[in-house]
Amino acid sequence: MKVTKVEIFDIECPKRPQWNPVFVRVYTDEGITGVGEAGLAYDWGHSAAAHMIKEISEAMLIGFNPLNTELLWSRMLREGFWGLGGGPVIYAAMSAIDTALWDIKGKALGLPVYELLGGKTNGKLRSYASQLQFDWDKEVTKLNAPADYARATEKAMKDGYDAVKVDPIVYDKEGNTHFDRTKLFTKPELKL
Repeated sequence: MKVTKVEIFDIECPKRPQWNPVFVRVYTDEGITGVGEAGLAYDWGHSAAAHMIKEISEAMLIGFNPLNTELLWSRMLREGFWGLGGGPVIYAAMSAIDTALWDIKGKALGLPVYELLGGKTNGKLRSYASQLQFDWDKEVTKLNAPADYARATEKAMKDGYDAVKVDPIVYDKEGNTHFDRTKLFTKPELKL
């Protein structure tokens, strides 16, 4: 099996300009495809990850066996100048490609990827509703008041979540992100 083509989706979301997912689809000569996502969908950097995926793919994937996940990961890490140097853009691109390759491997072998990675360790996983500072709705709303967080939490609970994650100091009372956070908490509160 050989990689024949890589398709990159750098998705612009006009209604949510801060959310720009980047996906990759890797094609093989046997008709099996794999999909991965670059973890730079938030704010800046998504297009850089998309371009990094393109450059890595052209240099290191086309014509190679996608089932050789460890070899290809090692090549991405060690054969490019920036692999070992790291950073969010290169690692997001490498992760997207690696995920797509594991997706191909699972499909080719007829196994879920978790089986290839050592098997199931939990019968059940708890999930949580994340980023509630933007509300739990189709539209993004900047939350900053405890009552707003409570309403967003109730919405998430109606969707079946029993845990939430928030970043409560993203916005000030006016919805701005540019403010002095150093005086939000007293020294005893910071020790909590």
